[in-house]
Amino acid sequence: MSQLRRSRLPLVGFVLAGLTLWALRLFEVGGLAPVVIGQALFTLCYGFLLRAFATTLRAGQEPLITNIARRVRGTVLPPDINRYTRNVTLLWVAVFAAQLVLSVALLLLAPLAWWAAFVTWISPLSVVLVFALEFVVRRILLRHHPRDRLRDLAKVLRMTLAEAGK
Repeated sequence: MSQLRRSRLPLVGFVLAGLTLWALRLFEVGGLAPVVIGQALFTLCYGFLLRAFATTLRAGQEPLITNIARRVRGTVLPPDINRYTRNVTLLWVAVFAAQLVLSVALLLLAPLAWWAAFVTWISPLSVVLVFALEFVVRRILLRHHPRDRLRDLAKVLRMTLAEAGK
């Protein structure tokens, strides 16, 4: 899979997460259909994200977060940033794997209301929390490096989307 396609996978994953939430609301008519559809979409979304991040951790591959950081900075990354971004990619693999395991465990072992709360509210909020915590940790651990600007990240995303459209 090309670097360009891999860089679009997280965006597609977040779109699928939104569709999961929408489907859960749409099918709130009762019965098992919403549960089956909801779990299938949840698994598809988080499985897609898990695969997108995990495949970049293979030998000879550049970790996804490292790729994004390198494209934002436009240079070769210092060793400490390279190591940090690899670890953040590994963190996201663990987060997405945990989301999948927890959703299945709740579906099989807990009341359906717990599962529904997890896939509808807790899981998306935990992803936001991981983003926030990673931001704080990055500011502490990499404080001696210049900070990246949000507009630089937006520029990289625009360039990636423009390249994808060609």
